[in-house]
Amino acid sequence: MIQEVDIAIIGGGTSGLSCAIELAKKDNISIIVFEREEECGGAPRHCGHKGFGIAEFKQLLSGKEYAKKLYQKAVKSKVHIKTLHTAYKLKKGNLLYFTTPAGIKKYKAKKIVFATGARETPRPSRLIGGIRSHNIITTGTLQRFLYLNDRIPFKNSIIIGSEDVSFSALFSLKKHNIAPQGILEKNSNIQTYPILYPIGKYIFKTDIFTDIKEPVINGENKKIKSISFKHKNIQNMIECEGVICSGGFVPESFILKKFFDIFNFHNNSPHITQNFQTRKKDIFLIGNIIRGALSSFSCYYEAKKCAKAVYNSLTNDKPLNIVEIEADETIDWYYPSMVDIDTPYDILTNIKLKKSGNYKIEVLLDNKAIIVKNGYFRSYQKIKIPNINTIIPTKSKIYITATELT
Repeated sequence: MIQEVDIAIIGGGTSGLSCAIELAKKDNISIIVFEREEECGGAPRHCGHKGFGIAEFKQLLSGKEYAKKLYQKAVKSKVHIKTLHTAYKLKKGNLLYFTTPAGIKKYKAKKIVFATGARETPRPSRLIGGIRSHNIITTGTLQRFLYLNDRIPFKNSIIIGSEDVSFSALFSLKKHNIAPQGILEKNSNIQTYPILYPIGKYIFKTDIFTDIKEPVINGENKKIKSISFKHKNIQNMIECEGVICSGGFVPESFILKKFFDIFNFHNNSPHITQNFQTRKKDIFLIGNIIRGALSSFSCYYEAKKCAKAVYNSLTNDKPLNIVEIEADETIDWYYPSMVDIDTPYDILTNIKLKKSGNYKIEVLLDNKAIIVKNGYFRSYQKIKIPNINTIIPTKSKIYITATELT
């Protein structure tokens, strides 16, 4: 049996719920949010620290409180939510397959919004040598242990990575009396705001090593004893019981790789227009599936914009008239990566560079620079390119380039 719905939203985190709440304001449309876990809330549900909800709810909330409040708002808006539904296949005709406790379920939707978020890069992709152990985990797993399962996985730990989430892990370790033995970063600078370096080093009293090479996890019988690495060409070793592979977020887009012929390999996700619409005009992407992790704040407000585009598409189902945006190899990710030139727009392009430095960023329209932006940009920074208000001919090419200045 195939059940039908107007709009299916895959993912019940910040983006999915925010999009559903906005769509629920419209009359006479059916919306279902599908969530693979037992509860909605996404990554914030696993976070015990404060820092959420100031803009959205005018309150300073923990991640867990934020997720609960967002879920309650969705329920109050009469959003239909199905938990323990994991999407595993998408077929032509907008046919979705889910695994559920009751077996395989099929749904057909007029419009589908993927809000499946991003996942951290695990140990195998980081080229970390040494033993295998169940005490090598990601930050997300650590947060689930501590805040959802009330479990202490080890007495002390090394953190590999230095993004925002890495310092969140540092806070969680300290809060639960787990000794942080150090933060290791392969790049020459930490991959987040510089102010976090002295906070980590002097307030949390944690050594931070940048520009590390050849990390190896040492131990025996799957029990970790230490981690060794090179720092400034000197071999170092730190004793530890656990290793946290933190950050390096990659979009959860596996199900879409089988469905889209053309993929944006900068973002590890399908191309999207300024309205979050893919080449398959019935499918939209929102949140961290677009490019990897940004804040809940960013996802919340992007999802509200996406909801308007989804509803407009539902009521005015016109073909797309696409001009592609390409980018050079210095750029880690960028979006939108297409322009629907028949839709009213001011395109605000967002890019992230692979490494920090002084750059000349140019937006080229048919090989002519229409926007130039110079400055020092950091690798963790989302760079906003000013609105492209130029009338774009149908057969144009838009190219974004970032040239490092000496």
